[in-house]
Amino acid sequence: MKEKEKMNIKEIIQEIKRINPIHFFDFGTKIKTSAKGYLISSPLRKDEKPSLSFFLTKKNEWLFKDLATGETFDLIDFIRRYYGISFIEAIEKITGKNIKIQVKSFKYTENSHSISDNKTSVIYKDKVKTERLKKYLKKRKIFKIPPFLKEINFKVRSRDGTYKTYYGIGIQNNQKSYEVRTIYFKTVIGKKSIFYHDNNNDITFIGEGMFDIFSIYQLCPDFNFVSFNSVVNINENNLKKIKHLIENKTVIIGFDNDQAGKEANKKLIVLLKKMNFNFKKLILLTDNYSQIGLNIFSFKIYPSNKDIKDINELFMKNEITLLKKTLEKITQKKIDFFLTLSNQSSIHNYKFPS
Repeated sequence: MKEKEKMNIKEIIQEIKRINPIHFFDFGTKIKTSAKGYLISSPLRKDEKPSLSFFLTKKNEWLFKDLATGETFDLIDFIRRYYGISFIEAIEKITGKNIKIQVKSFKYTENSHSISDNKTSVIYKDKVKTERLKKYLKKRKIFKIPPFLKEINFKVRSRDGTYKTYYGIGIQNNQKSYEVRTIYFKTVIGKKSIFYHDNNNDITFIGEGMFDIFSIYQLCPDFNFVSFNSVVNINENNLKKIKHLIENKTVIIGFDNDQAGKEANKKLIVLLKKMNFNFKKLILLTDNYSQIGLNIFSFKIYPSNKDIKDINELFMKNEITLLKKTLEKITQKKIDFFLTLSNQSSIHNYKFPS
């Protein structure tokens, strides 16, 4: 879809509704022409007889209709259901844009564990208790909840003076602000910054976002963890803050499996060399294996025949075999973690450099 400046969320949704699903999604099945539009076997469930139709309405908007259940939904909801992601994440996947809902800045009160200003108030809990959020985490294949993952309840005052309450999960970043993810959107309450958690381990995992570190935590909870929360945060000032988690350690980088992620890898390596960081090994979790430098390596964790954007999607699509084997090579330990479905990639035995 065309890139537009100053486009609000309503305009983006309207533009998405005008996209013919055939031009965006590979259904991987035979598409039949029906009287009103198209008919396919539903990718959302077991469907032996084609029963999912999609058609163009009089408003020039494309809609899906499940003939078996009677449900009607648009492309955003289709993508949300297919990938098991949030509403905003589905929009991001379709548009390639980073959709942010920014909440006004706040004052932090350490003793009360609350954050407030005249428009926003936030209270967080030590554990994720809301069943809906637990269900959301399980949908994202996060079964072990890290101690640094919090449930966050926050109220936002609208222009008419009323408050709306939101429930989400989040991490407290270096600025004592919160990177928050609700079921429907993600936001930053306060200033965007990096997050890090020191487990006093010899291995540090660095991810692009919070779900990267939540995912690796499922396999290696004893690692040190860093989330940049945005590639914009990859800079010298932030690297100084995590120097103790890099110096003389094995550092694993798991940025997104796209061009932006590859550029972020290069940017980080250049900065680490410029700042004369000394690490045992620097390991990039990407789409190929190679030795980049004297102690810099790239390991394949993404199946060649799958379009998978990041580490959490490996979990969601039950494709963690390569990742698990790579981490076992790095740690020299067997990892006892298994996803329930059987569509795992075949094992590739890479020899980890000594």
